[in-house]
Amino acid sequence: MPKSKNGYRVAVVNPHTLVGTELKSLLHGRGVHFAGIRLLDSTGENEGALTDLGDEAAVVNEICDLELEDLDVVFFCGNAAKNEPWIAKADSLGFLAMDLSKERETSLDDTPLVANLNAGPAAQEAGAVVAPHPVTIPLALVLDRVKRLSKIELCAATVVQPASEFDKPGLDELFQQTIQSLNLQSLSKGVFDRQLAFNLFPAPSASGAEAQVEVELRAILGVTVSVSLVQGSTFHGHSFSIFVRTAEPLDAAAIREAIGASPAIEAVDEAEGSTIDAATKDSVLVGRVKRDDAIPNGIWIWAVCDNLRRGSALNAVLVAEAMFNDFAWAN
Repeated sequence: MPKSKNGYRVAVVNPHTLVGTELKSLLHGRGVHFAGIRLLDSTGENEGALTDLGDEAAVVNEICDLELEDLDVVFFCGNAAKNEPWIAKADSLGFLAMDLSKERETSLDDTPLVANLNAGPAAQEAGAVVAPHPVTIPLALVLDRVKRLSKIELCAATVVQPASEFDKPGLDELFQQTIQSLNLQSLSKGVFDRQLAFNLFPAPSASGAEAQVEVELRAILGVTVSVSLVQGSTFHGHSFSIFVRTAEPLDAAAIREAIGASPAIEAVDEAEGSTIDAATKDSVLVGRVKRDDAIPNGIWIWAVCDNLRRGSALNAVLVAEAMFNDFAWAN
């Protein structure tokens, strides 16, 4: 039950991050009255900063017990170390913490929740819910549809991740490097240890993220998936090249039909399944689906997803909505 008779009150912590900005946009688009949203800062760097909520100005307040105690749902973005002390107060202050923090070790005591897949009403109205890795969400949604048709015997996915996985510093560095490369200038390097513009290479610190995604997918689907993360020179959007070997022979058209039946996935023409097409979309886009002629029951699937929206912010909002039978945004 909400603490206020007017409905659930929500907050976004660190709204200046890319995911925080996306959350603000989503909450506005889903009909949230601005008086019901609070913007908070856990870093000590943006207290008092002026930002926006839709067409109206808003101020970011410093996070504190007083700000949190009358809230129902709090979305935590940004620095995990700065957020951790406040997330730890979720039980005592009686709010549900949706943890979208970066660079945190996820505890998998509970199965990670993916909207439109395994999130539903729950008794939990306080405590922390840790968001799955942004790569886990689209992979789980796509592979669940294949699994409904036949047991998955083997699965591997190569994932190209964008600069925005490193928040604004990653975007800024790619932008600067692109301009510097075109002008034959020396390149700025800080976030990445080598040239990112017009380049591909194994993602920085990929092993930890790959292991996290593999464990999460095993917990959600009961399927072992081998994941390889590649750092791409795109600004936004994950791209997935997925190989699946099933127990039963499956027709590519049947797989596309099953995939397209999910409310979270859109089966598109091959020409439309690009990272640019996925930008700002609520759905995972699946383009090419083809049988592998060299490996019996082998299937290749190409998918793209907006990593900030479907892969992060939207999933957190949908999970929060699903956890409450009577969820209604505050007036």
